[in-house]
Amino acid sequence: MTYDFDRFLRYDEMAAWLRALAAQRALAAQHPTLLTVESYGQSHMGRDLLVATITDTRTGEHHTKPAHWIDANIHAVEVTGGVAALYIIHHLVTKFVAGDATVVEALRTRTFYIAPRVNPDGVEDALADRPLFHRSSVRPWPWRDGHRWPGLHPQDIDGDGRILTMRIADPDGAWMPHPEEPRVMIPVGPLGAPAGTTRYRLLTEGLIENYDGFTIDQPRDPAGLDLNRNFPAGWGVDVLGSGDHPMSEPEIHSLVRAVKAPTCAATTRSTPQVVSCCGRAATCPTPSCRQRTSSSSRSSASIRHRSPRIPCTRCSKT
Repeated sequence: MTYDFDRFLRYDEMAAWLRALAAQRALAAQHPTLLTVESYGQSHMGRDLLVATITDTRTGEHHTKPAHWIDANIHAVEVTGGVAALYIIHHLVTKFVAGDATVVEALRTRTFYIAPRVNPDGVEDALADRPLFHRSSVRPWPWRDGHRWPGLHPQDIDGDGRILTMRIADPDGAWMPHPEEPRVMIPVGPLGAPAGTTRYRLLTEGLIENYDGFTIDQPRDPAGLDLNRNFPAGWGVDVLGSGDHPMSEPEIHSLVRAVKAPTCAATTRSTPQVVSCCGRAATCPTPSCRQRTSSSSRSSASIRHRSPRIPCTRCSKT
C-alpha cells in the first residue's frame, strides 16, 4: 500500500499501512525489530488501539531506554494530527534505514512510542461517507440510550459526504459577508454591520428534533464525552464531558496503562509535557523518581518525553 500523506486514512487502511511498513522486505531483513505494531487495548466499538514502537534494539530493548510518547486523534475531528503521527513513524523508519545520522542516534539511544489514533471510533465517524462529527467518543453520554434533545442535530442529509453550513437572511443575524469575499461569513461586531450590509444567521446541515415551527435550539451531541477530560488529573463532575469516573472510557484506560507500563511517564494529555526519570523505576527506591514538567503550546498531537538527564533524587542514577 502506497501512502503519500495527502489524504486521511480510514481505520482499516491505517492499520494495514502500519503493518505493511513493519513488514517491508528491506526493513524486515536488515532491522527486523526496529518497528513493531501492537494493540494496547480496544475502543468502545472494539477496534484495536494501535501503538508503534520504534528503536534500535541492538543497543537495548525498548523498555530499557528513555522514551518519547506521541499520540494523536483523541478528538474525533483532529485528523491532521493523526497524519502527522503517521508521518513521524515513516520518517523515523525510512531515515534510519537510509543511515541519517540524527535519526540513527535518536533510535540508538531512545525509544519512540507512537499511537496515531487514540479515538478510532470518533475518527471513523468523521471520515465516513456520510460523516458525523463528535467531540470525542461515539458512546452516548450522559444519556446511555442516546437521548436526543430538541433542536438541530448536524448530519449529512443529502449524502454528499459533507456537512455544510446554511445562511439565512435575518436583520438581527450575528453574521455578515466578508467585504472582500462574500462567500465567507464573519461575525457582526459590537458596532453592528455597515449600512446596506445583509446580515445572516447560520445553521448547520442536519435534522431538527421536535421542531415547533419557530425555535431551533443547538443541543449537545448525544455522544457527549470528551476523552481528553477523562484522565485522572483534573477530573471532576463539573468538567463537561468528563465521563462516569476517571478512566471510565476504554480508550483512556488503555492509554494511561500503556504510557505507565515501561517506566514512569506523564498521564495527562492537555499540553505537551516533559517528564524526567532515571529510567530504572523498577529498582529505584522512589517509585515515581524525580519528575520535572514543562509545558508548551497545545497541539493536535501530544508529546510525552522521559529524559535521563536529571538524576533521580534517591538512586542518583542518570
